[in-house]
Amino acid sequence: MLTHFAALNTFIVPHLSYLCMDANWGVRKAVCEVFVEVARHTSPSVRRLQLAQTFVKLLHDPSRWVRS
Repeated sequence: MLTHFAALNTFIVPHLSYLCMDANWGVRKAVCEVFVEVARHTSPSVRRLQLAQTFVKLLHDPSRWVRS
């Protein structure tokens, strides 16, 4: 059985990172809407080593709807 953190690290975080590169800006915007809540439930090391990079990419997204 997977623990809460293991499930997040194994399934949610990789999918979140993948979806932030989707061609559809609406998908990337949806990632932004859940990003903080997902990050809140991960370990500090996952936030620093994996999610921080993803968040910075979203801050520089070409779509203003994603950035805002």
